Amino acid sequence: MTSTSIAASIRTNPVVVRRLLGLLRRSGLVDVSPGPHGGATLLHAPETMSLRQVYEAVEHAPVIALHPGTSDDCPVGRYIATVLAKVADSAEQALLAQLGTQSVADVVRSLSTAR
Repeated sequence: MTSTSIAASIRTNPVVVRRLLGLLRRSGLVDVSPGPHGGATLLHAPETMSLRQVYEAVEHAPVIALHPGTSDDCPVGRYIATVLAKVADSAEQALLAQLGTQSVADVVRSLSTAR
């Protein structure tokens, strides 16, 4: 599919789709052919490609972002980042573990039964 057709399907700008496809290409998950007759193709069988691989290819920010500028003068602000970092790390690890159990093929199968 072309980035324009994918963008129309998910109601976003084709530039956003091209940026994501670039990240997926750099991670070795897709091949991208430019031009009006180009498109993106998976480089691996969908059964062998986990959602974790896809997520890690396109997401570089933590699931829970922590504010870096809390005040050391505040009894809460002084320790909140340390406390919440443990929660955020646990949530991130749980997400990655769950995504690792699902393949792109699982999503495709779910789409076919959702009708």
